[in-house]
Parts: sequence; structure tokens; C-alpha cells
Amino acid sequence: SNNNNKFALLGKPGAWFVIIFNITLIGLWLSFVDAAAYTLLMGISLILLGIPMYIAVKLNTDKKFIGKFFDSISFFWDYTFSFWYTKTERERVVSRLKLNKKSKVLDFGSGSGITLTELSKKAGAVVAVDLSSKQLRKGFEKIDNRNVIFIKSNKLKLKNNSFDSIVGVGVLEHINNVEKELKHIFKYLKKQGHFSFLVFGKTLGIPSSKFLSNKKQVKELFERLNMKVNIKTEKKNLSELWYIWGTKK
Repeated sequence: SNNNNKFALLGKPGAWFVIIFNITLIGLWLSFVDAAAYTLLMGISLILLGIPMYIAVKLNTDKKFIGKFFDSISFFWDYTFSFWYTKTERERVVSRLKLNKKSKVLDFGSGSGITLTELSKKAGAVVAVDLSSKQLRKGFEKIDNRNVIFIKSNKLKLKNNSFDSIVGVGVLEHINNVEKELKHIFKYLKKQGHFSFLVFGKTLGIPSSKFLSNKKQVKELFERLNMKVNIKTEKKNLSELWYIWGTKK
């Protein structure tokens, strides 16, 4: 306890001493040890690579982490996401839902409400679901109409066959067991109801979700769930975009 008090008394000067001392040690190491610079650069590279890889793994396996992660980046999410998801992509996704003023839509993983603004104008009612409370709040702030219900949930419990359309943008790639999750949410889609997903494959060098291995595999997955499916891929700004849409048989 007395030792801790002594170190605490050093305050900022003590902290600066420790920093300078460690920088000096690194400088001496770089000066006198062969291949030290290479080792240091490799260590830094592994750290920089490890951070996004860790985030990518957690975003595919931990729903609590997903909610907290998007809470933390919500303040700049719209600016970042617009690099890939512009009005062009939004219109493609929404147009495939065949909406009218009587349509009831489930926005699965509504995020900050970028798609939601379009849905609320074209549909009769929208249920927006997301894991992030801050993203839902941003979506709420974007909506002028009163035809949207916001739900924070990681396990939906709604009435079966109650939606005419289901949409999801940037969601399926973060789900560990995609088939199981789709089987669950498709319970809420009426027969002949429409669905439209935009899924991000390999982006900025980060590997894609394993369920996006190839078009054949994705098609078979949706067909097992009794869906008539269409798939189109394209590349944009160092990302692979997967458009997946169709109807429930």
C-alpha cells in the first residue's frame, strides 16, 4: 500500500519517465539487435491485422457484441455505410419488395434507418428490428411518418404469416447460423410474400461469411426453406455485394 502511494505521488512526471524509459529501450534494441526493426514491424502488423479479424469473428458469433459494436459506431455509421450503400443500391433492394400502401414490412436489422426511410413512404406499416438501441434511435429520428414500430430484440417473437415483405441490408453476413435464422424469420412472411436482402461479401480484404461460398450454395439454402430465389453479385469500392431476393412458395 505504501509503495502504491509512492508511485501515485510521482504523478505525470513519473508516467512520462516510464514512457521515455521504454522508448529508449526500444531505440537501443533497434540499434544493437539484428533484424529488430523487422520484428517490430511484424509485431505491429499482426496487431493491426488482428484487431479487424477479431471484430469480424465477434460480429459473426456474438449478438451482444454486435449490439454494443453498432452502439459505439452509430455516430458515424451513416457516413461510412454510404460508401457502399447509396440511393442506387437502396432503390434496387426496395423495388424488389413490390410494396404498396397496404403492405406490411419487416425490416430485419434496420440499423440507422437508411432503408427505413424509403420503406415508410411506400408501405402501409413497417416493423423495424435491430440489436442496437442507438441505431434504432437514429432510425426513429429519420422517420416523419407514424407507420413504423421500432423493436430492439435478438430473438423475434411475432405472429406467423403476418408480413407481406421482409428486407435486410448488411445483416445476414453477421449471423453464425444463417439457415436457422432465416427459417425463423421466414415464418413471419406470408405465402407469395417478397423478400430482399443485400449481403456484403469480402470487404476491404476481410473474408466473407462462410455461407457466401458460391451462388449455388446460397440458392440451395433458400430453396430448402421453400423460397423461390434470385441472386446477383457485383463489386463496389473493394466490396462484393450480394443481392438475394425472391418470394415464398
